[in-house]
Amino acid sequence: MLLAQFGSHPKLVDVKLACGFRVDELEVRSFLAVAERFGLSANPLTLRPEQLARESLPMLIQDKGGRYQLLIKGGASGFTLHDPEHGRVTKTLQALTDDWNGLALRLSPNASFNPIKPVTSRSGELLRRLRREKAGLTYVICAGVVTLIPIIVSPMLNELFFDDILTHTQTNWFYPMLSFMAASLVLGSILIFLQQRVLLQTEIRMAISESVTFVDHLLKVPYNFLLNNPAGDTIKRIVLNDAVATLLTRTVSVVVLALLNVGLCALVMIKYNEVLTTVGVTVIVVNFVVLRYVSARRTAMNQALYKKQQRAFSASSDLIQNIETVKAQGWENTAFITWSGYLVSAINENQRLGFTSRILTVMPDFLTQLNSVLIVLVGGALIMKGEISIGVFTAMQSLLASFSRPVKQCVDGGKGFQENVANINNLIEVRELPIDPLCAQGGRESIDQVTPLNARLAGAIEVRDLSFSYNKFAEPLIRDFSISISPGTRIALVGRSGCGKSTLLKVLAGLMPPDAGEILYDGKPIDTINTDVFRANVAMVDQSIFLFTGTVADNIAMWNRSIDQEDIVRAARDATIHDTICEKPGGYESKVENGGSNFSGGQCQRIEIARGLLMRPSVIFLDEATSALDSHTEQQVTENLKGYGCTTLTVAHRLSTIRDYDEILVLDQGKVVQRGSHEELMGEKAGLYYHLAVEA
Repeated sequence: MLLAQFGSHPKLVDVKLACGFRVDELEVRSFLAVAERFGLSANPLTLRPEQLARESLPMLIQDKGGRYQLLIKGGASGFTLHDPEHGRVTKTLQALTDDWNGLALRLSPNASFNPIKPVTSRSGELLRRLRREKAGLTYVICAGVVTLIPIIVSPMLNELFFDDILTHTQTNWFYPMLSFMAASLVLGSILIFLQQRVLLQTEIRMAISESVTFVDHLLKVPYNFLLNNPAGDTIKRIVLNDAVATLLTRTVSVVVLALLNVGLCALVMIKYNEVLTTVGVTVIVVNFVVLRYVSARRTAMNQALYKKQQRAFSASSDLIQNIETVKAQGWENTAFITWSGYLVSAINENQRLGFTSRILTVMPDFLTQLNSVLIVLVGGALIMKGEISIGVFTAMQSLLASFSRPVKQCVDGGKGFQENVANINNLIEVRELPIDPLCAQGGRESIDQVTPLNARLAGAIEVRDLSFSYNKFAEPLIRDFSISISPGTRIALVGRSGCGKSTLLKVLAGLMPPDAGEILYDGKPIDTINTDVFRANVAMVDQSIFLFTGTVADNIAMWNRSIDQEDIVRAARDATIHDTICEKPGGYESKVENGGSNFSGGQCQRIEIARGLLMRPSVIFLDEATSALDSHTEQQVTENLKGYGCTTLTVAHRLSTIRDYDEILVLDQGKVVQRGSHEELMGEKAGLYYHLAVEA
């Protein structure tokens, strides 16, 4: 919105990438860095309310809650702002004074400013989807065009009936007219049935194909996007494809046919009488002007409504996912109050939007009735003057009715498009996200280059000067980390909570790209290794246990039907969960309840470990992977893991787990402060490792 005021229209995804996919509001220092990235300079100011009208705009002002709003226009009549919560709003000087804390940022293009032309528009996205279903939509529109013929011919039959059959008693036309009307009715009904059938098939096909494409891309987007985006919002975006499919198949076809209907009716009406045509068309033009005015306000309001609905949906999702904690802590009332606050906020925003919706609903009906009254007045006067016959007047009334209906359909179509603007924008945002480097094939070994000799990694890892931060505007969480690991070596990472241990494993596993430095496997950069080879050789078991509703075998193999049952059983045995599975009715085909609720915490963790061991990895990362196991079971799993001979990096708070590891790295504030064996580190009484051991 801010950049658009200066004629620059970068992709939303580029702006979010510059902000590090942050969903919360940026600090001033961070905002200035992002503004500079796009060629804008900001000058912080402290102003009095009466000075705002004299300042050059646009300008960012901060309300008393610390949120920034974009001031677009100001003057004696009031101030126009873009509010992140409510969209485009207008405030009086007094209302602005009550909300504003006096802080502002004046923005202006600097020497590096280079306006960016819009690349992907909403219309472009809609056309892309329509082109994929052009055959079905073409059939629907062609069938609709044929059904317009009786609509155009019907007024002519009215004229024939009143002027010739009734007035001049030319009864020989009566039965042919009835036959034509009956044939038109039967043919029209058949065509409408076939049209709606094809329309439904096209809608379903579009919804399925776009949803499949969307989810396939969503699973390959950078991990940071999924990490920072609420799960509820991500789920909601998936189902938006259904709403857009309905909009494109039903609404677009209806609007196209309505426009054709309007054009044909207008041509026929002009032939009958220009005066009555002018009266009818003038009222219709007023209808479109009202639509245009209201629509300009609805765009921003729809965006604001989507954000608030997203918060309410995400709050609902989080509440259900964490219901065990809520009930255990007795937070039912607190959780309900918090959730209802989000819901009420969304309902209030929906009511604001509903006011404009009522205008779009009532105005076409009102103008249609007004049109009928004006046609009767003007038409009656023309009949009394003898300028038109009763048959012509009746035909004009019928044509104007046929003219008004499609106009209302166009208004309803415009309303539907406005309501889906936020949906389309959010789908475009995900579509434009870059592919995660781990999923991208560009620059990697192709599958043709994979041979039996390089299909398996030896397990050597080398890390050079690696740095990483979740927030690109903050100090790195991991700084200048370097290590060289030989194949089969077992390395442990220890340190206080929040020192970067788990994050380091995720970066080394390729889940998140480092801000600086290199990661090499067997001497090859991680981003050049074939993706399938990398994933077949590198496994990770983290703290978050992920079990889904399905069979035990599916949970271990992750729906991979190409994996032999023997391998599943072998992995389960090595994770010491085989006996437990066999005790269940159905064994490996027994059902896992949602979230693994019919298994204990330790059993769920061992199923996760079995999943990691399934492909016989060359490298395995374990992030508190045995924290829920008793000492005896943990020892069994550790011994079984040794038999794989794989390179192992383990994060552990239970130091007894890692006593016999080849090397232990002690992290503090993202840096390695100690390294060595358990005995060596325990000998350093002043070291952090010794204190952690004593505390344990």
